Order: sequence, then structure tokens, then C-alpha cells
Amino acid sequence: MVERPVSPRHPFPAFAREFGPRGWNVFCITDSDRAVVVHGVFCASLPMLCPDGRGLVVHVRTTPEAFGNLMREHAAVLDRHTKTCELCAGVLDGAVRRALASL
Repeated sequence: MVERPVSPRHPFPAFAREFGPRGWNVFCITDSDRAVVVHGVFCASLPMLCPDGRGLVVHVRTTPEAFGNLMREHAAVLDRHTKTCELCAGVLDGAVRRALASL
């Protein structure tokens, strides 16, 4: 796969490059205390009929310092699940397309 360029305006280009090809959109906001909060959102809904998919983390919200390790943990679990679950395997391609389109 050819690496997609990340917008020079992206606040966390390394995270976008790492998680975008895995189906995650990464963005940040400032909260009411003006602290930066980074979000990682999986770009597809998992099928409701998948019992193992319930409880998987598809939205991570934390500080920039904690984001990388926390995202790697949750993304790895979701990666393994979408590779072994027939119901959820089909959503990964769409999530990757949407995440890469947002770079």
C-alpha cells in the first residue's frame, strides 16, 4: 500500500500515519480548560450481531502524552478481532478507506 500524505495542518501527523491505515481517524480538540485532547475514532460501526464486538473500544479520548500507547493497545485488539470474525471482517476495508480519505 502506498503511504498517503498527511495534511501539513494535521496536529498529530505521526498518529495519523500510524492509525489511518488501520481504519482510525485521529483529531484533537481543546477542552473547557484549554487542554489539548486527542481522539481516535474507528471509522466504521461493528455489526450489532457480533457478540465479541460488543465492548471493543472504537473511540479513544485522552491526553497527547497517553494517546499513542492507549491507541496501540485498542487498535491491536480491534485489528485481531476484524481479522478473525466473519461478521466484522467486512467493515475494516471501509474503515480504512474513510480514515485515509480524511488525512
